[in-house]
Amino acid sequence: MKRIRIGEDNYFIKKSRNEDRKLDVYNVLENIIELPDVLIEIILEYMYYYEGKLVNEIRTTAKITYFCLSFDKKYIVCGYCDGGIRLLDINTYEPKKYLYQRGGMICTIICLKNKIITGSIDSNIRIWDLETNICENCFSNHYKSITCFALNLEYLASASLDGRINIWNLKDKKCCNSLTYHKVVVSSLLFLSDTQIISGSYDGILHMWDLENEKRNYIIKAHTDRITHILSLDRKRIVTSSFDKSLKVWINMNGILSLEHILLKHESHINTFAILPNFDIISSGSDNILIVWDISGNKTYYKTYHTSYEVDLISILPNDQIITCGYLDQILRISK
Repeated sequence: MKRIRIGEDNYFIKKSRNEDRKLDVYNVLENIIELPDVLIEIILEYMYYYEGKLVNEIRTTAKITYFCLSFDKKYIVCGYCDGGIRLLDINTYEPKKYLYQRGGMICTIICLKNKIITGSIDSNIRIWDLETNICENCFSNHYKSITCFALNLEYLASASLDGRINIWNLKDKKCCNSLTYHKVVVSSLLFLSDTQIISGSYDGILHMWDLENEKRNYIIKAHTDRITHILSLDRKRIVTSSFDKSLKVWINMNGILSLEHILLKHESHINTFAILPNFDIISSGSDNILIVWDISGNKTYYKTYHTSYEVDLISILPNDQIITCGYLDQILRISK
């Protein structure tokens, strides 16, 4: 049974026992409300997780594979399975720029000032100039699809299905280092400092790398299944998510990770998470549930919100609204 709010009233929707009806709507007193199936389907489609307040839905003509915010926070940058990239105005949600490459599906995106960097299924990395709307560089040292990026002031790190991590000098776009210790797909990257990077992979292992000395400093079995995402919570802590249904908060003490929290409430694997402005964590799983975690005190608190679809991508807009999307979905949903 799923709950929705219409005005000041709460209603509950569940599958009907009557063969003539697919869904029944109940009020708080558990009395059935007779509504047409078409109206119930519409209600279900617009039912949303965050206090029931759906601000907007942005429908697109192609299936979305990735999105993020532009460097100046003026655009929502969307990558599509057809190789297109659209920049949507963050206030009006109207498309302002359209870029296209023939490398196939866009797998990941990261943004610089007046530029975006895309990684696609053809293993190529492309740098786009947003003033001219053209691709100014295309390069690769991978053999399979790009999976993720990380960026600092000097270097771009890219990872691939081939398990290789390449470090690129942003000035000359040349590969200055290749890290090849991973035996499986590298799924997430994060720069901890100018010369230190951490990587997570499908085997649940985290690797910490010293780029200055070109060596691996540290390795830990962080999860029992694939790692899906790594983010920095603050200067000393990082957060990881996994297919093992857990989020873990780690304290980084001089390159050694110690476990601070294990967050276990998802019923299935965790797809991704984001850090809210108040440093709460919002996570999504294949169980159609979003959970907001408060880990600021001695105890961990959480709130659970049900969605009508599986959320694969989450980002936080400058006005603190949340934008979400399912993988290969054609709708971006914005809530507050």
